[in-house]
Amino acid sequence: MPVVTSTHPSLIDVWQLAKGDYISPEFLEGLTGFLRYTQDYSFAMLSLRDDLERRLGAIGNPVTIKQEDQGLRLLTDSEAAEYNAHRGNKLLGQMGRAHKRNQAVDSNNLSQEEDHQHLRNLQVQGTILSSAKQIKRQYRMKSFQRRTPGLPVAVQA
Repeated sequence: MPVVTSTHPSLIDVWQLAKGDYISPEFLEGLTGFLRYTQDYSFAMLSLRDDLERRLGAIGNPVTIKQEDQGLRLLTDSEAAEYNAHRGNKLLGQMGRAHKRNQAVDSNNLSQEEDHQHLRNLQVQGTILSSAKQIKRQYRMKSFQRRTPGLPVAVQA
């Protein structure tokens, strides 16, 4: 269990945390003063997670933290690799949807300055999304010839 030097969430002793640790909801309820399954508890977890990630990174121990079963889990490197890739793809999808919504804005209702900034934002977002799609297409993993008997042969690209 992490050592707490005060009741303030940011004062958890980060030197004792390691990848793979799980901070239980019971401990977090006592630390934050909020009951789990409440909105205040959820917001406290977001804040605490960001604070711990920042503080661990500052001492040279970058780590990915995920809320799991109302507690916080410091992911191992293999878990973080999978989790961060999934999260990145999800956020890219969210960015695409936000870009579509931004395209639907009626620029006739904007001032000249707002319209200029809006068009610039559309340009930047479009460039980022286009680049991401191009890179994903360019670096697809190529199939390989399987040598295990009984398995279907991979299709050559």
